[in-house]
Formats: sequence, C-alpha cells, structure tokens
Amino acid sequence: KTVKIGANGEMDIANIAGDITITRGSGADANIEIIKTAHARTADEARELLPLVQVDVVERAGRAEVRTRYPGDEWRRENRRNVNVSVDFNITAPAGTRVTVKSISGSVSISDIKGGLTAESVSGDIRIANAGHLGMAKSVSGSVDVSDTQVDGALEAGSVSGDVLLRRLKAQRIDASSISGEVKLEDVTCDRATGQSVSGGLTFSGPLARGGRYELKSHSGEVRVAIAGGSGFELE
Repeated sequence: KTVKIGANGEMDIANIAGDITITRGSGADANIEIIKTAHARTADEARELLPLVQVDVVERAGRAEVRTRYPGDEWRRENRRNVNVSVDFNITAPAGTRVTVKSISGSVSISDIKGGLTAESVSGDIRIANAGHLGMAKSVSGSVDVSDTQVDGALEAGSVSGDVLLRRLKAQRIDASSISGEVKLEDVTCDRATGQSVSGGLTFSGPLARGGRYELKSHSGEVRVAIAGGSGFELE
C-alpha cells in the first residue's frame, strides 16, 4: 500500500506478531509492504487462517495509522482454534516522517528517519540507526540498540530482560536501564546521563560536559568509565 503523508507526515504502527522494518525512501509517499504468514498442520488450514487477520490502513491529512486486527475471543471459542498468523511490515518513508511503533511480539528496526521516533516492543529487539529525534526505545524481553543518532532533548532507552547499547550518540540527557542485562553507553555526548542495571555490568565512555552529572549504578555487575582527556570532575 502507498500512503501520501508528505515530507513531514506521521505514521502510527501497531502490530501483534511479526517484525517491523522502516527505512528512508524517496519522494513524499510512504510505501507499506505487508507480509502475512500462517502456520498450521496442513497447507489448506494455513490458507484458511490468512484472511482472518486483517491490516487496517487509515490515511488522513498527512497521517497514516496501521493496525493489525485478529479475530476476537468469541471466534476462538466457537472454532476452538488459535490463529497462528504473523504479519511483517517493510516500510519506506520520507526522512522527515514522525514514527510511533508498538509491537507485542516482534522486532523493530528503524534507520535513516529524522522525524520524531518512539519504539516499543513487549517481546522483541529494537534497533535504531542514524535517527534524528528519538524520544524513547523500550523492550520488555529483548535488546535495545541505538547508534549514530542525535537527539535534541532527552532519550529514554530500557529493557527488562535484555542489553541496552547506545553508541555514537548525542543528547542533552540519557536515561538507560536494564533489569537483567548490560547497559553500554559508548562514545556518547550528553550533559546528564543515568545508567542503571540490576543484574549486569555498566559501561560509559565519552566526554564530560562542564557542570554535567553522570549517575551510574549496578547492583550485581561491574561499572567501567572511560573519560576523555582534559576533563576535570568530582567522583563519588
């Protein structure tokens, strides 16, 4: 499907099961490739499941909403079957597009998009590269990897069960945390940084800003700090 959102439009994508990949395209349109895959005991049963899962694309005034829709509980009770269908999205969008992504079970990959970004997944990895205005990247069960990105304000990145890796990143403030995983802030430039891990190590490397504050905590893991030369600081 093709949606006409303009050079600085907005896309809101919500998926249940399946991966989402978003890259920069040309022009003022966004192109959405939708791939549905069904699993069943036989090929005929799988073909019967495919049309039960629908993707709604609603387009209005520079904004597109994409939603995956599965049969409700009543259908499952009547048919006594699970709908084992995944939906993958391959999307190209203008560089200035503002993107919001929410996934239940699936990975999210976004690259070369300069508009405002928010990415969340319950069970899946999140990878973001060369973004412009990333506000939040979170996963409950999966890793979070953000690289080569500049953020005007604050960036919040976290995982409950997975590593958080931020590399070559600039922001005013960084808040990175993991319950069961490592937190690595490598070659980051920021005025304030908070890094926390309950069960995992924590690494910080980058220049220290004058008057900046960097708070790094680990309950069960090492804390490693590499500071650029010429920085005066107080350490507690």
